[in-house]
Order: sequence, then C-alpha cells, then structure tokens
Amino acid sequence: MALPADIVPALNPSLNRALIGNVYRRNGRVHVGSILTPDSANRIFQCLQSEVDYVLNVTTPDGVRWLHRDQNSPAQLAQVNRMAEEVARGGFAFQYDKYPMSDAGEPHPHPDHYLAAVTQFLQGEPFLQFCREVTGIKEIARADAQATCYRPGHFLTRHDDHVEGRLVAYVLNFTPVWNSDWGGMLLFTDSHGHVEEGYVPVWNGLNLMKVPQNHAVSLVAPFAGGLRYSITGWLLGR
Repeated sequence: MALPADIVPALNPSLNRALIGNVYRRNGRVHVGSILTPDSANRIFQCLQSEVDYVLNVTTPDGVRWLHRDQNSPAQLAQVNRMAEEVARGGFAFQYDKYPMSDAGEPHPHPDHYLAAVTQFLQGEPFLQFCREVTGIKEIARADAQATCYRPGHFLTRHDDHVEGRLVAYVLNFTPVWNSDWGGMLLFTDSHGHVEEGYVPVWNGLNLMKVPQNHAVSLVAPFAGGLRYSITGWLLGR
C-alpha cells in the first residue's frame, strides 16, 4: 500500500542516546536499530524502491563511469562489470547504483522529490544533534548524502574514507529483509586485513563510524533475495 507522500522523516523518540554513545566512543563505530519512526522508514523505502532514477556508478581502468541501465545493453553492462572486477583485483574499486542527494550539505536540487525531504532531515538539527551527542564531536555541522542500491555482483572494496572535512561516515539501511549469506555486509578490517566486525544491512538501521577507518561492503551474492537499499554519506564540519 502506498503511504502518504508528505510523511516527514523523524527520529525514533525512544533512542537510548547515552548507551549508543558509549558504544561509539568505545569502538569508534556503532549500529543503531530502529533509528526512524516506522512510517518514516517505510516511506523512504517506498521512495528508494520505486521513485529514484539510479545510475550505475563503477570504477574502470579508465576511471569512474556512470551508466543508465536502460541506455546500455546487457552485453555492455557485463563488459563494465568485468572491467570493475579487473580494477578490484588491484586496489580500490566499486560497483553500485547511485542517486546523488547532496554533494556538500546543500539542499536537494529537486524540491518536489521525496528525497528532498530526506535531505532536509539529514541536514536538520534533530539528526545532526543526535549525531553530535552520540559521537561527542561538536564540530558536526552538515551532512552530504547519496541513495544507493546494491544488486547482485555489486561491491565496495576496502578503503578508509579519509578526505579533509569528513568527521563521521553514516549509513541508513532500508531493505526490509536481508540475510547475511547474501553478502552486502559492512565489514571493518584491521591493519592485517582481518575482519574485526561486520554489520548486516538491517531494516531501519543506522551505522555510524569514525573517519578514517578501514571498511568495505562485501560482494552481493547472485542468489540474494532482494536489493540492498541505503542512504549514505559523511557528517562534515563547517
């Protein structure tokens, strides 16, 4: 059933901020379940599933490419997939569907799109103040954002997000059902490449992680029973 288009994204009022903050400060990362009100999460999922014009975002030997699925044949997409795998064998690489929401904390460029309301929420004081309280980083002042969809064969290899101005990375997950056997796990690795911890993309969950920190999204399996929808970005200073 379609939800009303004007549902305003909102934080779950029952969040235990002190407990969440203790975990973040101890580990440099935290998973928060039921981050949004149920209506918020359902409306965002509805939008990500059926109202977003994603573009395939992929690394190739010639650099990053952006491709519309409906403008490329299966053979062309398969060739790009092989190129992405070639890059991944030698270093940092990725392949996933993307929709830009805000590049540097500015409003969404299309105010009538529901993701404009989501962007406004992410850049609003309730969400930013929650993140300041949890992380203890008072300098958090804005957020950038992108919507992502990981399909079978999609991945993001290990990296640490280190770019000037990024304070904390965040991931909001909106796939109703996900099995860890399907891949798409947010994995944290140590200096030897060993996996220290992994987060399943749990429905209506928020992941926060300090920057820099080694992490990756594992390959989504060909037998995955759904698509991995999320909104992700960085919390930034002024």
